[in-house]
Amino acid sequence: MKRLHATGLILAVWLTGVAAPAADVVESARERTRDLIDSGRVTIGTLAERSRESVQALTERGVETAETLAERGGQTLARVPRAGRRTFQFISATRDWLTCAHTKDGACTDGECTDSCYAPEFWEHRTGLFGDFLYLNPRDQDLPYATPVDGAIAGAVPQGRRRMIDPGYEPGFRVGGRVAIDECSSIAGAFWYYYGGDTDSFNVPGGPPWIRAELTHPNTLSVAADSLSTAAAQQWKFRMADLTYERVISYSDVHVINAVVGARYGHLEQDMWARYFINGQTTVTSNIDFDGAGPRLGLDGERYLGRGFFTYGNGFATFLAGEVRADYLQQNIFVGTQAVDGIVDERIVPQLELELGLGWQNCCGNLRVKAGYYIGAWFNMITTSEFIEGVQVNSLADVNDTLVFEGMVIRAEARF
Repeated sequence: MKRLHATGLILAVWLTGVAAPAADVVESARERTRDLIDSGRVTIGTLAERSRESVQALTERGVETAETLAERGGQTLARVPRAGRRTFQFISATRDWLTCAHTKDGACTDGECTDSCYAPEFWEHRTGLFGDFLYLNPRDQDLPYATPVDGAIAGAVPQGRRRMIDPGYEPGFRVGGRVAIDECSSIAGAFWYYYGGDTDSFNVPGGPPWIRAELTHPNTLSVAADSLSTAAAQQWKFRMADLTYERVISYSDVHVINAVVGARYGHLEQDMWARYFINGQTTVTSNIDFDGAGPRLGLDGERYLGRGFFTYGNGFATFLAGEVRADYLQQNIFVGTQAVDGIVDERIVPQLELELGLGWQNCCGNLRVKAGYYIGAWFNMITTSEFIEGVQVNSLADVNDTLVFEGMVIRAEARF
């Protein structure tokens, strides 16, 4: 019995020792839970406040963006009608201009052509712009550069036709315009550009026949002056600028003749090269340049045929005072420079030009097209063939020739 009492006493003491720390743990947990709940409440309150501020800021920015877009959209929508009106006005004005719906006296309506439709009159000067397509050929400028022969001596017999640099028709252009001073006079300007040329080559499998070089200097090759392969090219280029005053000197309801006076600047280039395989490659080059300026005189006339068709013709004389420079060079890949020659000469180069053709215009004459034949000659010039012949005979004192360009001209013109 005493043992049981003692055991119960020991157990009670042990339970009392254990229960006390457990109560402390429970109380500490309760305090931590309360702290966490308080901290969570603060954090949730802070997040809620920040969320309200962010939503308010986004709302304000959205309102500002919507107002800005609405304002820009309104401005864009306001521009659309103006742009549409302007586009419509431009299209309408272009249609009226093309169909002659509005003229000085209102005689042309919806493109209807009547006898009184030509207002302004057929002969009147008008402001306008034009563009020309040129298709020209430098006449009589064939250049023989090689001949097949039966031997390598000077007296060798030809074994075929000479090889030629033979130019053909090449395109160019002319653009310009005029400003009407009054009904009877105007100031006009034009710019011309042309570039053309030809290239040829010739080969033989092995002599005979051989290829005789026709453009080399005869005193530079004493033996083996023939080759098996050759090529050559020639080019022509000119640029011209005109400024003229035009005035009516004769007119009626169906014709007009204008006197033209003014000035021209002209630049002409002629370039040639040829290559021969003679003891290695031998190259011959020739360059001729001319620059000049001077007065320009002429007559320009048109005659109305009916139904919008008319014929036209003009003739001009120009006198270019300038300088011509011509250079000749022959080089061999082994020997180096073999021949150098050239000339610089101041001279007057007269030009004569003629153009004839047929044209058509709409009712009020503000849209015109013309097609015709053009021929223009440059006198007292140095041409490539004449220059090389002078070099080969060592005489450049009286080298002069005539260079002629001829071909087709097509013009489109708008007048206002």
